[in-house]
Amino acid sequence: MRNIVESKVKTGSLAATVTAFVMTEVQPYLPDALGGTLDSIISTAVTGLATFGAAWLTRHTPRVEVEAVDQ
Repeated sequence: MRNIVESKVKTGSLAATVTAFVMTEVQPYLPDALGGTLDSIISTAVTGLATFGAAWLTRHTPRVEVEAVDQ
């Protein structure tokens, strides 16, 4: 049996990866006053929101009904 990765999982994972990359590229342009702790909180919140939003907007992968086999 082939394991299928659902669309929502793929989209959420891609959004988290892209958001982390973008935040890394944007970080040098943020003011130093943010500090490490606040920067970490912002990065975590943005990644979480982007992942949630992308997965929420993606349609579910259709599930195939499998009949039970009597043994």
